[in-house]
Amino acid sequence: VGSQVKGVAWSLEVEIQFYCLVPLLAAAFMIRGASLRRIVIIGAILAVCITQLLWLQRPRLELSIVNQIQYFLAGFLLADFYETEWRDRRASHWMWDIFCLVAWPAIFFFNGPRFYMVMPFLAFFLYCATFNGVVFRRMLSNRTITTIGGMCYTIYLLHYAIIMRSLALTHGAFERINYYGYFMLQFIFALPALAVFCVAFFVLIERPCMRSDWPQRLWMALQPVTGSVQALPDGNLNE
Repeated sequence: VGSQVKGVAWSLEVEIQFYCLVPLLAAAFMIRGASLRRIVIIGAILAVCITQLLWLQRPRLELSIVNQIQYFLAGFLLADFYETEWRDRRASHWMWDIFCLVAWPAIFFFNGPRFYMVMPFLAFFLYCATFNGVVFRRMLSNRTITTIGGMCYTIYLLHYAIIMRSLALTHGAFERINYYGYFMLQFIFALPALAVFCVAFFVLIERPCMRSDWPQRLWMALQPVTGSVQALPDGNLNE
C-alpha cells in the first residue's frame, strides 16, 4: 500500500530515505578520475536494476528507496557531467532535439522488465538532451513552463483529491451526455479548480516553506501588530 497519510505521498517517504543516504552515496564524488567515477555510478545503476529484476519485486519495496535509487544515481551522473563539462562550456546542438523527438514517445512503450533496465538511462539522456539541445532547451526554459514545473509536486500531491471532488460535484449535471462530451466538460470544470487550489497551496505553503527560517517567519506573522520592538530572523531589531 502507499502512504497511510496520503496515498500519493509515498514519494515523499522515498525522498526522505534518499536524504538519509546522501552522505553515503556522495562518496562516489571522492573518486577523482571522471571516467572511473562515472563507470562506478553507471555500474551501480545497472547492479540495482538487475537486483530488482531478480529479487526485489515486492509491493512494499516498490514504494521505497530500494526500488527508486537508480533514478537518484542517474541524477548524480547528470550532476557530474553538468559540473565538470557543461556549466561553463556547453554547446547546443540540434541532434539532441532529434533524440528528444524519438525518446519522449518511446517512454510510454516501456513496461515490465524493460522499464527497470531502460528508464534510468533514458531519463538521463533526456536530461542531457534538454541541457544541450536547441529547440527543447529553449522550450523548457520558457518562464511559464518552469513556473508550472516548480509547482509540479504540489500538483502531484493535490490533483487526485481536487479532480475527484470536482467530478462528484458536477457528475449529476453531465451524466446524460455521451462519453466524449462528458470528458470534455469535466476537463473544463476540473482544470480551473486544479489551477486555483494548486497555485494557492504553492504560494501560501510550499514556497514559503522552502526558506530555512520559515518557522520564525510564520511565528512573526502570527504575532499581533504592535509598536513594540521585535527581533527579525537575521537578529536585527524592528520597532
